[in-house]
Amino acid sequence: MSIIKRTMNNEIIDLYDKFEDEYLSISKKYLQISDTDIDTTLMNHSAIYAYFAALLSYAKKVKDKKVIEADKKESEVMETRRAQLEMNGQKATQGGLNSYVLSVPELVQIKAELATADSKYSLAKSLINALDHQKDCLVQLSANKRAEAKLFSTN
Repeated sequence: MSIIKRTMNNEIIDLYDKFEDEYLSISKKYLQISDTDIDTTLMNHSAIYAYFAALLSYAKKVKDKKVIEADKKESEVMETRRAQLEMNGQKATQGGLNSYVLSVPELVQIKAELATADSKYSLAKSLINALDHQKDCLVQLSANKRAEAKLFSTN
């Protein structure tokens, strides 16, 4: 892996790790539109969008991996529990197995990590949606500014 790709990946991972805690400051920093900086904000918008789209992609990857991990572990725990019950001559019901997996600390931890990953994914998606909205606002503000300048230049 190239040094640039590794650096970029590390930057996205670092952002992901602190994203939940810093969401408000990040969103204020990148989504605020100043009347005096519309052109600069519009010029930088694609790069900012791409940066946070990479974060969204990474967040989805983490979330999807946690879903797979949780499903796999749950299946293993259920099968182990079913075998234990049957070995002891007891009937394993699906309801009983479902209740049992809810009490397994390792699964509880994985599900908590999945909830965190899902939250980070939702926040990243929210930021991307806000950037889409910001783009629309910037385009409209820029058009208004040009129309206003044209109006004053013809008078």
